[in-house]
Amino acid sequence: MMQVDSKRLPLPTVRYKHNPDYSNGKSGPTEPSGRAIWNILDGQCFHTIKTKSLKYSIIQTLDEIWDDHEVGSHMQDFEERLKDQMSRRLCMSKQAITRLNPGVAASSLQGDSFEKELDQRLDEAQKAGAGLVILMLSEFDRSIYPRFKDLADRKYGLRSICVAKPEQLDKKDQDIKKYMTNIAQKINLKYGGVNSAVDGIDLANTLILGADVVHPPIAAFEGCPSIASLVGSMDSQGGMFLGSMRLQSKDKKDREVSARLALS
Repeated sequence: MMQVDSKRLPLPTVRYKHNPDYSNGKSGPTEPSGRAIWNILDGQCFHTIKTKSLKYSIIQTLDEIWDDHEVGSHMQDFEERLKDQMSRRLCMSKQAITRLNPGVAASSLQGDSFEKELDQRLDEAQKAGAGLVILMLSEFDRSIYPRFKDLADRKYGLRSICVAKPEQLDKKDQDIKKYMTNIAQKINLKYGGVNSAVDGIDLANTLILGADVVHPPIAAFEGCPSIASLVGSMDSQGGMFLGSMRLQSKDKKDREVSARLALS
């Protein structure tokens, strides 16, 4: 039997660009050892930023939980906090961050017509020149979310983010800062940026692999397949993972799945 030499690596230290002693040519941990949460200090930016401007549209159904006045207030607060995060974390000018569909007009995503409504809103966003579409739902919806992602990714080729916990917008100070920083991180990744690096591992000579298998639940449609996935890192920070997808035949005779990394 073939044997491959291996060893257990120590837990890495997450490193952001502007840690306290980064200017001295090194960087320290942002959290005490042994803690599993991340926390980016005020004033820190991410490592690599690929975009200097952000044009985005919002699709929202927040009128289901708030009246027009409250929706308008929350939307304005969200936009101001987004500009603040993009300015501080991604070094972008606030003037370069533009929402292309201002106002508080809600979308009707209820009933059988929600797909047509999503399609129309995404079509409007694409024609307006949006690079990002943000879907804000009053609660997580297992029918709307996958259709939104499918349309945005495959039909319109738009970057997309779903915000499905609007109660977070009611929070103040540190809680909402962490929430908005998380959104800024997602935007940075979607534009090809790098959020963080690690200390303690030579990633230039290390391949990071991730694998998972998801099986259909009891309530799944008959014939719904299991999904196996495997990704490998493509950069020296261990933050970029590219891959391709294959569909196994229904008769399941093809036991071997061939895959190749799609470089772009």
